[in-house]
Amino acid sequence: MPLGLNWSAPGAVFDFADRRRRARCYEIVLREGSPTDLLRLVDGARLVDAWADLVLPRELRTAWLPVIDAVLP
Repeated sequence: MPLGLNWSAPGAVFDFADRRRRARCYEIVLREGSPTDLLRLVDGARLVDAWADLVLPRELRTAWLPVIDAVLP
């Protein structure tokens, strides 16, 4: 993960095969990332899968909710 996104733990590695670690990475990218970071690091289907477990600021969750709701049954 780029240092600008994960400045508090430089060099940290996120194992995307681990659902919990992937969710933590998505929290960081959604909070701190640029549009390019989002496109490069976030898989839409996996974001939807993890959505209920993500710890996000209310404003960010509200901003993303239309996108998430558009794909949930």
